[in-house]
Amino acid sequence: MEILPRLMVLFATLISYTTTYNWLLRLGFYKSEVKKGVYVDGHKREDVIAYKQEVFLPIIAKLDLYTRQYKEKDNGI
Repeated sequence: MEILPRLMVLFATLISYTTTYNWLLRLGFYKSEVKKGVYVDGHKREDVIAYKQEVFLPIIAKLDLYTRQYKEKDNGI
């Protein structure tokens, strides 16, 4: 019932849950439950490995020429 006040629509009686749910479905909304899960990034897939080796790493190697390199001294600085 938070959508209607934002649209400045006022009703004398409240709209039922079923009516609201049906209209939200018609408007393209759907009920979903968000579950926490394990993130899988697919870094071991063959196509991802090929892309990394053939495209990404060569570009990074070229860009590395333009970066500053810092070395740690013996005293840890």
